[in-house]
Amino acid sequence: MSLKFEMCVENFDGALIAHEKKADFIELCDNLAVGGTTPSYGVLSLCIQQITTPITVLIRPRGGDFIYTKEEIEIVREDIIICKKLGYNSVRVGALTPNQELNEEAMKLWKEAAGDMGISCHMAFDDTKNLKQSLDTLINWGYDGILTKGASEGLALSNQAMLKELIECAQGKIEIIPGKGVTHKNVQDLAKNTRATRLHGTQIL
Repeated sequence: MSLKFEMCVENFDGALIAHEKKADFIELCDNLAVGGTTPSYGVLSLCIQQITTPITVLIRPRGGDFIYTKEEIEIVREDIIICKKLGYNSVRVGALTPNQELNEEAMKLWKEAAGDMGISCHMAFDDTKNLKQSLDTLINWGYDGILTKGASEGLALSNQAMLKELIECAQGKIEIIPGKGVTHKNVQDLAKNTRATRLHGTQIL
């Protein structure tokens, strides 16, 4: 199976570069210095008009942890609806409880808001206390992908054994997308060692 490369970008110019480099997918966000936040409406509007590469929009109300207030959860829901109205077909979200579990209320609310759009979980997943249990939970909730480095710490390269386990456990029911420190120099080895078919990075191409 051929590899799919997802390039992470934080503005319109980055999305255009990813498109010109023939990325298979783009993750569009803002503010990578804090791990990515939701792009502005202007960026979202321009990208959907001018770029034909499939784009997944990161929806994250702020940097920091993934334990959100009711207001922040509602902000994410509204941003998902905006993306849907603009014509995007995929978003990426994530929320946790103080007990290091996926926030069921938030994640189900966002899945409902996404409707028939694709919806995946970002690296909030890596901070859950039981990755395999969280994997099964996301499958049950109807999520179609997980962006993960395979642990709460380190880079994808240092967590290859767990990434491979997650891909095996997923059994094709949800797409495991290794990210964090993935570049054009190491992506082939990482794919070979983990059997991942879609990989993510800012310098993947």
